[in-house]
Amino acid sequence: MCGFSQQETHEIALAAGEALANAVEHGNKDLGFVSVACGFADGELWIDVTDDGPGFDFATVAARRADPDALRGFGISIMHALMDGVQYEGRGSRVCLRKRLRGEADEQTKEA
Repeated sequence: MCGFSQQETHEIALAAGEALANAVEHGNKDLGFVSVACGFADGELWIDVTDDGPGFDFATVAARRADPDALRGFGISIMHALMDGVQYEGRGSRVCLRKRLRGEADEQTKEA
């Protein structure tokens, strides 16, 4: 997919799945919608997930730590760990995921 490795493709799918799950669970459940837009340009994949829910205060949510023994509550942390960029807009009703394609120069830098 766009030159990403199989591992990176799995990571992208997991992060996007978390963003979608959050939009469905926490967006406007009764009359709401979820939209997904994505693209690839200049070596960067972007995925935007938008819902029409009330959003959330990211600072408050980020300050809470999920109980390590919990079965849920790790979605935002997972997205941040797997993607190069995660931004929230509209009080969190839109999440913008970004992943840069790593070139051979990047791989050599990581190995050094």
